[in-house]
Amino acid sequence: MTHTVGRLHRAGGELRATGVVNVIATTADGAVYRTSKPVVYRARTLAGSGGGICQILFLTLGPLDLNLLGLVVHLDRVTLRITANRRGGILGQLLCGLAGQRLNTRAGVSAWNRDVGKIGTLPASEVSIDHLGTCPVLDLVLGPLDLRILGLRVQLSRVHLVVTAERGHGILGDLLCGLAGGPAPAPAP
Repeated sequence: MTHTVGRLHRAGGELRATGVVNVIATTADGAVYRTSKPVVYRARTLAGSGGGICQILFLTLGPLDLNLLGLVVHLDRVTLRITANRRGGILGQLLCGLAGQRLNTRAGVSAWNRDVGKIGTLPASEVSIDHLGTCPVLDLVLGPLDLRILGLRVQLSRVHLVVTAERGHGILGDLLCGLAGGPAPAPAP
């Protein structure tokens, strides 16, 4: 699985990154499966607003749906807002000072692609055609969060992450269904 950021630009005071997520899986018998999905990330990095408050980051992600080798991940829309108060404490002063700096977008895109490339590739797997059930793996609800410390404010919307596994749809689904105690495979004839 690879993620490539193709373009990082500002649009109306908003920082946007566009790219593509590519997945290539090879089965044990040599069959190759490929899929690609375009993605857009948005972050606001505006410095200086009235009252000593600086917008550091505004990020919206999702909703995200991923189905990979029997692993099904759903993430509801998540919003993260980070602001700083230059009069509120040492973190506020530091981050407001940094918020006014120019962004080196070319270096940022290169670093982003380099870091995402370290994730690695998927192992080869055998794809089964038997569809034997869905197993719950994780249902996580976090937040909302509103944290204020030393002039820094972090606001995170409610995060809802659901991970399930589908037995018979790939090696990840079979493995996680086995670990989660999901439906057992049908006996061989």
